[in-house]
Amino acid sequence: MSSTRFLNASGEYNIYKKQNESIIDHLTSSCRTRHINNVMPNLGIYPSHVPNDVLYDNAIDIESKLYGIGSSDMEREIKPCNPINKIKNYPNQAYFQHNIDVIMPDPLIIENNQRPIIP
Repeated sequence: MSSTRFLNASGEYNIYKKQNESIIDHLTSSCRTRHINNVMPNLGIYPSHVPNDVLYDNAIDIESKLYGIGSSDMEREIKPCNPINKIKNYPNQAYFQHNIDVIMPDPLIIENNQRPIIP
């Protein structure tokens, strides 16, 4: 029985294969979750996603210690975990422009009853 669709054509197969490869390349790209120039924002705002090795060099050891992985291992002695901080090496970058003047009307008049009545 012959196929009535173009899925079995060699050109369509090559397009389909190239689409799958580009999706895999996008999902597994190291630039997707990591940035080349890491900076910390000012004003106490921290990014929502930070890879585990950006802030500390031994992030896996720290996480194992926090979760208690290997704490009941009687064969090997647990080494103390001292975090190796990398945050000090990152420059800060301003998140907002702070030197912007606030524009206010010269005679500031605040009147009552300016809001609609909401039942």
